[in-house]
Amino acid sequence: MKTLCFFLAALLSASAAAAQNSWADGDHPSLFVLGGFNEMFVQDPGHIFNISFPYTTTAVSGTQTFSGSLKGSYRPEVPMFDVLLLDVVYKRSGYYLGYGLNRQLGNDYAGYVKFGYDYAFPFHGLMLKPGLDLVFFTKREERMGSIDNVNQTVSALGIQSGDYYTVTIDDGEYATYDETYSTDHLDIDYSRSSLDLGPRLTLSTRPFWGKAVLSLQAGWLLPLVQTSRLRFEQVSAHASDPTHLAGHVTLPQNGSVGGPYVGITAGVRVGRVTRS
Repeated sequence: MKTLCFFLAALLSASAAAAQNSWADGDHPSLFVLGGFNEMFVQDPGHIFNISFPYTTTAVSGTQTFSGSLKGSYRPEVPMFDVLLLDVVYKRSGYYLGYGLNRQLGNDYAGYVKFGYDYAFPFHGLMLKPGLDLVFFTKREERMGSIDNVNQTVSALGIQSGDYYTVTIDDGEYATYDETYSTDHLDIDYSRSSLDLGPRLTLSTRPFWGKAVLSLQAGWLLPLVQTSRLRFEQVSAHASDPTHLAGHVTLPQNGSVGGPYVGITAGVRVGRVTRS
């Protein structure tokens, strides 16, 4: 880790000495394509839990009980991979939109979408850029179990799942039609999503070697809105068939997808944004 820090510091210093051109040359905005890696230190990562609830079916008299649990564990340190960031820089202002992947639970990935703004101040040949990020961590569904739904209607927590379901299909030519499928089973999935807002401070090179940029950053994401839900998904016996959401139940908040983070970003300037 120390070797990496020394290498990054040396690269920042060398590129600062080599690049004295402006952050965005000319009167037109510059477009940068970036990628990066961040490590977020989650303050309250969430917990694995078991859940059980009563349900009834039309094929069996009386009440039955569903029991399910999450697998794995929530990570206190969440790696975040900025797969693609598009950064439009005009004079000293930067506006970007991007998509990435993170690991909150186990080794599987969930996606996130981020929007951001920053303003650049010259700093000893580099650019110091305070900014603000808005990040939406999309839901990732975790299977907790299934209920047999063949030739019967399942009723649970105010949700009913019949022995068939109808899905509207888009034929790709601006027309739609309805298709009906026989329900094989009802999947019970858990999902969690979060909308975060937070400050960010970036230390960036000016473009060096003509187009390349390198940045170190640190910030803190604060959850604005979080959802924690059980989803009831109707599934046919054929894996290729579409599924259908029978309903969902909102659960108490489970942890907090947010906290301080540090990271590195690199990319290239691909051109300037001009009006046609």
